[in-house]
Amino acid sequence: MTNQNHLNLFIKHQLNQLQLFLQGIVDNQTFSNLFPKIEKRLLALKNPNGERFVSAYSKLPDIKTNLFDSKSPAIQIGTDQPLSETKKELLKQSLKGLIPWRKGPYDVCGITIDSEWQSNMKWQRLEGFLPEIQDRTVLDIGCSSGYYMYKLLSYNPKWVIGIDPSQLFVFQFAALQKYAAQTKLAYFPIGLEEFDWQARGINVIFCMGILYHQRSPVDALKKIKSLLAKKGTLILETMIIPGDDDLALFPKDRYAKMRNVYFFPTVKALTNWCYRAGFKDIEVIDISETTTQEQRETEWFTGESLVDFLDPKDPNQTVEGYPAPRRVIMKVQ
Repeated sequence: MTNQNHLNLFIKHQLNQLQLFLQGIVDNQTFSNLFPKIEKRLLALKNPNGERFVSAYSKLPDIKTNLFDSKSPAIQIGTDQPLSETKKELLKQSLKGLIPWRKGPYDVCGITIDSEWQSNMKWQRLEGFLPEIQDRTVLDIGCSSGYYMYKLLSYNPKWVIGIDPSQLFVFQFAALQKYAAQTKLAYFPIGLEEFDWQARGINVIFCMGILYHQRSPVDALKKIKSLLAKKGTLILETMIIPGDDDLALFPKDRYAKMRNVYFFPTVKALTNWCYRAGFKDIEVIDISETTTQEQRETEWFTGESLVDFLDPKDPNQTVEGYPAPRRVIMKVQ
C-alpha cells in the first residue's frame, strides 16, 4: 500500500472517531459549526509532510497493551508481556520517525521518548493548584502531543479536548493513542480562533505556552473567557519579563530565535490583560526561569534548544539581548 493510500485511510479513521466523539458531547449547532473546520484541517494533511508522517505511523507494530499510568513523570503505556527485540526496535524507529517530540516524556512499551521539554517539571509546579477536575470538562489549548491531557486522566475528568493546528502533533497523538486508547481524550487539529464552541461552557481550560504567539493577547483571553462555564477556571502559563511596571516587551523581530511571537508582559501587565478580558479572580501560582534541565536537545529532539537561544556570554539574556525566558503560571476565574 502506498503512503498516499495509508494517509487516506488515516484521515478517514480520524474523521470517523472525531465525529462520534463530538456528536456524543455537543448539540447539533455546535457540531455543524465545528466539525467542518476539523475536517478541513485533516484533509489538509494530504501533502508531502503528511505522507512522511503517515509512513512512520503506518509502521507502528500491533501490540496488545494493558498497562497505563499517567501519575509517573513519564506517561506509561505498555504491556505485561515482553516484546521481541525485533518488534521493540520497529516500535522505536517508527516513533522516531515522528521526531521532533517537543513535549513529554513518555514510556511506550519500554521505549522512552525523552522529549525536548521535561513537561513533568511544569506539571509539578501547577498540580497542587488544580481546580476540581473530576467529572468536569477540560480544554487544553496548544496541546502538542497530549502530555497534559494524559496527566489529567488521573483526576477522572468527564472528557478532555486538546486543540493544536500542528500536523506533526496529529500523528504523534494518534501514535500514542494506538496503544493508550483513552476514550475520554480527543485531539482537534485546529487553533483557538477556529474553535467555534456554542455548547455548554467548559469547566477548566489550560492555555500554556500560547499567549505570546497571539497578535492580540487580550482578544485571545476574551475568546477563552467566552468558552468557560460561569464558574470555570483558566490555568494560564506564558512567558514574562521581570519588572513591576505594567508594560510588555514587543520584540523587533525574534525572541530567543522564535518567530511568530509578539508580547511578553510583566506580571502586572498580564494581570491587567486578564482584567480587561473580564476575569475577576487572578492568582499567581508560580514564577520560574526556564532552565536547560527542563528544555534541552535530546535523541528525540535534534536541533537548537534553550542553550542555543541564550547569550553564551550572559545566560541571563537571549541572543537578541532580551531578558532570558521566565514563565508565570496563573489560576484565573
